[in-house]
Amino acid sequence: MSTTGPNQNCDRNRLSIHSMPCLRCGTCCSKFDVRVSMDEAHRITDRIGITWDEWMNSYINDRWPGTESFILRRHNGKCIFLKEKGEQSLCSIHSFKPSLCIEWNQGPQHKECQQGLQKRWGIVVDNSGTLNGTQQALHCYRAFLKSLEGD
Repeated sequence: MSTTGPNQNCDRNRLSIHSMPCLRCGTCCSKFDVRVSMDEAHRITDRIGITWDEWMNSYINDRWPGTESFILRRHNGKCIFLKEKGEQSLCSIHSFKPSLCIEWNQGPQHKECQQGLQKRWGIVVDNSGTLNGTQQALHCYRAFLKSLEGD
């Protein structure tokens, strides 16, 4: 049972575009192809400890025969570097991910983030940014947000 009363913390049912954290749902990583520059490719191969041949054979989408940039391969419909851990999807190269991924700004204005809220918590965001869902769903979402405070 939630300890939050019906009128307490009403503003917590609203999301600000600038305050919504990554939901770790993996939706954006399953919707977009990630392009990496040659420099980023070398940085990734160095950090994960693979050869250039391994990179070209196992991590690159061969539909994009780039010489200056590459498209990352997908595995099970998602970026090859996305790993599932329980209900969360985590980037296995998060600390050195490509600039395209760094530049993604999650928020309720993105349909991918809205889909993640719906998929994971059964919560929808209306046009004014208000969260709509069951009391239990909103409680679970708030608990998730609280768990991120140490990140």
